[in-house]
Amino acid sequence: MKKHNHAKAILYILFTAILVTGFSSCKSKSPEASASAKKYELQGKVVSASKSGHTVTINHEEISGYMQAMTMPFALYEDWVYDELKPGSQIHATLVVDGGKTWLENPIVTSVADPALAGKAEETGVEPDPGSAVPDFSLVNQDGKKYPSSNTRAARWC
Repeated sequence: MKKHNHAKAILYILFTAILVTGFSSCKSKSPEASASAKKYELQGKVVSASKSGHTVTINHEEISGYMQAMTMPFALYEDWVYDELKPGSQIHATLVVDGGKTWLENPIVTSVADPALAGKAEETGVEPDPGSAVPDFSLVNQDGKKYPSSNTRAARWC
């Protein structure tokens, strides 16, 4: 009986190791930068992205101390970010230059709901007067419970 349990344990460990190895090999990883690598901050707008090719084309601003503003492709190995990379999205990342290789690390992607509104301030034409009532709204706490503004006493604009 003990021999049977021992064999089961070994099979379980082998199976788990195979799964972990298999899944980790499917995940792309950025190369390790050498000690002589240079890093620059990059900001720009996504033009196109290819998850299978691990490239994103960016219309970027000037990269201070490295290159002028232009549109060009960059290697980006972090697979998770490709779901967020849509044409028109804003991207901020670290450009790594290491010998003859370049790639992006630590991307932050933001999307504009309506590209026509990008860079425009909200202009409703109506500003609340001090002491006027707060419009109805509700907030959701960390437990998912809604709290309508009508539950607060004397909610007023300051």
